[in-house]
Amino acid sequence: AAANGCDFTSWTDAPHRTSRDRSADLIRDYLGPRQQMKDVRQYFLASGPAWTSDTLRAIDDHDVDLVMSEFMLLWSGVAAEIRGVPFVSLSTFPYAVPSAGFPPLGASLVPAPKPLRRSRDRLFGALSEMFYDRSKKVLNQVRETHGLPAVRHPLDQVRAADALVV
Repeated sequence: AAANGCDFTSWTDAPHRTSRDRSADLIRDYLGPRQQMKDVRQYFLASGPAWTSDTLRAIDDHDVDLVMSEFMLLWSGVAAEIRGVPFVSLSTFPYAVPSAGFPPLGASLVPAPKPLRRSRDRLFGALSEMFYDRSKKVLNQVRETHGLPAVRHPLDQVRAADALVV
């Protein structure tokens, strides 16, 4: 990024690592899937106002052509939308947003026969959507505060990106 003239701005209000020590881990997947889900909800979904304000500050402090952010950070997309800057959603692992033709992420499932696969993928997609639903109220409050219309579902924020890089 630096070779292409990009600047680095650290998070200030949003949750972020302050050291490389394990005690600073935000997502403690090594404690099991329940703890991992709890950490994701707490740090990525419920902390929306802090992520949004940090991203807005970075946009305002730099000559920004576009915002590129990990897809789970819905809030960077909100900030880009508020400032009218193009937004690129980055997935650093297999695309996890439920979509037709994509197997459910994390289930390690092999392709199933077509009728069964569609049903299975819809079920897992619905479960994934339900996980993100917990952030809908906070997301729409942040959007409303900045004069943006509500989204029907939190993942619609990701789906509205100008581009997706997987």
